[in-house]
Amino acid sequence: HQYYSSTLTTMGRLEEATREAHRAMELDPLSAIAGATLGIRYWYDGRLDEAIAEFNKTLEANPEFGVAHWGLAQCYRPRGDTVRELAELRRAVSLSGNSAYMRAHLAYGLATSGDREHALAIQHELEAEGRERYSSPYHLALIAAGLGDREAMMRALERAFADRSGWMVFLPVEPEFSAVRQLP
Repeated sequence: HQYYSSTLTTMGRLEEATREAHRAMELDPLSAIAGATLGIRYWYDGRLDEAIAEFNKTLEANPEFGVAHWGLAQCYRPRGDTVRELAELRRAVSLSGNSAYMRAHLAYGLATSGDREHALAIQHELEAEGRERYSSPYHLALIAAGLGDREAMMRALERAFADRSGWMVFLPVEPEFSAVRQLP
């Protein structure tokens, strides 16, 4: 039910996705992953208060669950609460073992808040790591979107598409890419 809700989300079927995430919680009410998944579904549907409540509930039982911290950050961004957004993203990076995905989101948040220097530093870090081992170009596309660099974003998305990146199915619903969805 949890993963089916992800599939429904990528299809833009947000109400159904939320129902499936609820079902996953009913089946495993103590699961941090199920709780964060439900919070994410609320977030995609623009139900920020419910998303924040679900992420906080998840963190009460699992304070070290980085995905829930990431989710809170996603909710604080549209509210203009940059301080809390960046604090949650930094916590998510730390708890995720410095994952490229979380660092890319931190760089996006830094870029959109006006801290281009630190966003670019993370971008260069991920590019350097990509020369040593695989790193999804989707992460670089996310950073480029935050920096407002459409050409770099499109190049990275083309590479992610060629790599058959699993992140590509989320493009139709990712808020970070909403301004560029109509590009050819």
